[in-house]
Amino acid sequence: MARGTTVACMAALALQFGLQPLLNRAFAGDVRSRSLLVVVCEGAKLALAAGTLALKSRVVPMAPWSLAESVRLSGLPAVTYAVQNVLIQLSMQHLSPLEFNLINQTKLLWTAVFVYLLLHKPFSVQQCGAMVMLVVASVLLSGGNADDADVDAALTMDRFYYGYVPVVGASVLSGVGAALTQQSLQTHGRDASVVTMELCVYGALFLVANLVASPGAVVDLTGWTPYTLIPVVTNAMGGLLVGTVTQLAGGIMKSYALIGGILLTGIVEAALSDAAVLSPRVYIATALVIASMYIYSMYPYVPKTKAKTA
Repeated sequence: MARGTTVACMAALALQFGLQPLLNRAFAGDVRSRSLLVVVCEGAKLALAAGTLALKSRVVPMAPWSLAESVRLSGLPAVTYAVQNVLIQLSMQHLSPLEFNLINQTKLLWTAVFVYLLLHKPFSVQQCGAMVMLVVASVLLSGGNADDADVDAALTMDRFYYGYVPVVGASVLSGVGAALTQQSLQTHGRDASVVTMELCVYGALFLVANLVASPGAVVDLTGWTPYTLIPVVTNAMGGLLVGTVTQLAGGIMKSYALIGGILLTGIVEAALSDAAVLSPRVYIATALVIASMYIYSMYPYVPKTKAKTA
């Protein structure tokens, strides 16, 4: 039963990860206020995290909660995640779903950098090589497809500045937020569901404050339809699935699920497209990202044991 649940959760995570960019483009592509979209997404995540915490508290008593500690440990990563999510929503509309999912994996590189700087966690030689592969894949994708020579130059520049640059910026912010969150969970021993709720609340408050401070209407519902809630809900479920798969099967199996999601993105994108949009450099980048995720997961850093003295 437990094995079946694990497999089902991994399949659900691969499905959500692979289809999320496609759902965003299809049902939220015309939404004008990206900040408002992220606020609604954070609300959905908050509801799921609250439900999870309520179920958990029935089994295990929760530790005392402090507002001062909460703001100190979750305030900054919440802001980084909020800005990251706005950049992601922008990037999804200017890159193909497969390109977005591939470049977005560079967050692994930035997470490693900031985890090393903040937590002093070393990495194996193989993991360092895997991160270099991610950089190469990102550089390959940043230049666009080889078949884009006849595409309008302005459109190509928009794709770079509003697609590639935001997703790379989001990856950097993801690394900062992930390292700070890991520090909060591991060093300070805080509950994951509580931290998730704090990140949702503080991130939403930050974005709402920016909306209020911006000129014009505070609530801009241009582009919203009932179907816009589909990517909102699936995005919230993705966060819950990541934590569930990591808990049930470990980080390595989570990586396999994400690899399956990348392959699914490529298959669905190719099936839905009227033309062959996948250039050779996209195939190469896909292979590099998949190989990088596999190597990074399979060859973790192993501390050298000191020889025992007689």
